[in-house]
Amino acid sequence: MDYELIALTAHLLGFALGLGGATISDVMFLKSVNEKTITQEKFNTLKTLSRVIWIGLIILIVSGATMFTLIYMERGSIPMLASPRWQAKLIMVAVVLINGFVFMKKIFPVLRSAVGQTLSLGLLGKNIWLLAISGTISIVSWYSIFIISILPRTVRPSVFIFLGIYVALIICGSLLANFTLRKKLR
Repeated sequence: MDYELIALTAHLLGFALGLGGATISDVMFLKSVNEKTITQEKFNTLKTLSRVIWIGLIILIVSGATMFTLIYMERGSIPMLASPRWQAKLIMVAVVLINGFVFMKKIFPVLRSAVGQTLSLGLLGKNIWLLAISGTISIVSWYSIFIISILPRTVRPSVFIFLGIYVALIICGSLLANFTLRKKLR
């Protein structure tokens, strides 16, 4: 049995669930902002999508650890860990994981309390920045991992270049998201 192929297949499935769930949930949230309301149905869908993202993330992490273990058992080392590409992706997965916990503990309660009410600056208040930053971190992280994964092998910037671009995208995206949310919720 080809365990590496099974682990890789699971890894790709986990990534697809995470990226797809994050994309759809962000689109749904922005639609709710445009409509200035989060219905109970949309909130329930966002909860379901959150579970899909968590399942994808767990599959991604477990399958990734399995692949590293299989490579180590075969070669006695894990040469990929020296790659700036892999280092950047591992850091981004850790950021997605931390952001997921923040989302569950800080943002979901805010969204739950806003169900059925008119979304406004007054209702969301100080949480606007948190919504903007967390949403940006989620979508930028998942797509950054995707883009790094498909870059040609001839592209070899340092981990600092990858992370510098990543942080710049998060900062710019958070500023834009905050501006957009404030404008839409006036």
